[in-house]
Amino acid sequence: MHNKSTVNFSELLTKSSIYNQNMTDPLFAEIIGYLAGIIVTVALMPQIIKSWKTKSTKDISIAWTLTYLTGILMWIFYGLLIGATPLFVMAIVEALLAISLLVLKLRFG
Repeated sequence: MHNKSTVNFSELLTKSSIYNQNMTDPLFAEIIGYLAGIIVTVALMPQIIKSWKTKSTKDISIAWTLTYLTGILMWIFYGLLIGATPLFVMAIVEALLAISLLVLKLRFG
């Protein structure tokens, strides 16, 4: 019989000195939240720029765009509900970019 050991990540994190010193600091959490939002937002920019320059969105699915925008709008609502300012702010920026991609899709088909 093989005895497998499992890792309890929650226990591991709470014993970690990095967790205890930094991760419980609200400012650290805010910074991580904003960085995550910036990275996700920047990820959409190349597609928007390419669509604008080429005046073509034929390879972008309208279903994907609407689903993505719906998810982002739900993140905005969730951010409001839990009072997560970084999530709320960055989701608004992301929603504006997703709306611009939707407009490009509708305009250039």
